[in-house]
Amino acid sequence: MIQNLVKSPIRKVESNIYSCLDHSSKASYDRKARVYEFLVGNFIYNKVMWGTSPRDYVHYAREVLAACEGSVVDVGCGGLVQTARLYAKRPQYTILADISLKMLRIGKQRILQQNGLLSEQLTFLQADAFKLPLYAGAVDNVVSFGMLHLFDNKQAFIQEFLRILQRKQEFATAMSSKEIIELFQRYTTRIQHYTIGSMVFI
Repeated sequence: MIQNLVKSPIRKVESNIYSCLDHSSKASYDRKARVYEFLVGNFIYNKVMWGTSPRDYVHYAREVLAACEGSVVDVGCGGLVQTARLYAKRPQYTILADISLKMLRIGKQRILQQNGLLSEQLTFLQADAFKLPLYAGAVDNVVSFGMLHLFDNKQAFIQEFLRILQRKQEFATAMSSKEIIELFQRYTTRIQHYTIGSMVFI
């Protein structure tokens, strides 16, 4: 399935994991993957830093994915610390994309712990969020949970989001700045959002 959606070459790394990056590519946070995983899932960290709890993200992701019809790409999926159970149950085709191969392997292991096997409907893709190898309009839904506020060039990230998304389909993101909403409003896109603590859920 993944081969039908990409415009540039990809290689198979292992079962269900593909990459469009060269062999030397290594995300700068690969060495910090376990620490990052701990912080993302830690109640105290989330409450102090963002005024949220891990349950808020799980609830939001559950609502978003339940509303998604057709294919989904999760950009910056990480190790699926809060979403593995949701993706393990999802029957439609899903691409979980991250620049960190280590994070993808952590996520894959979490899915295996949930299901004991990997569905052919689930693909892990090592890719740069600003240069995704997918065709324009390749997918029905794009999601990104807690990534956008990390980038300096937020508009380029949004443009890539919308490029791969089919017209009149759905995207969802969670981030830490209300100002980012204004970036989306530059496009002909209907925005729905709510706030918990300092996090904005679109």
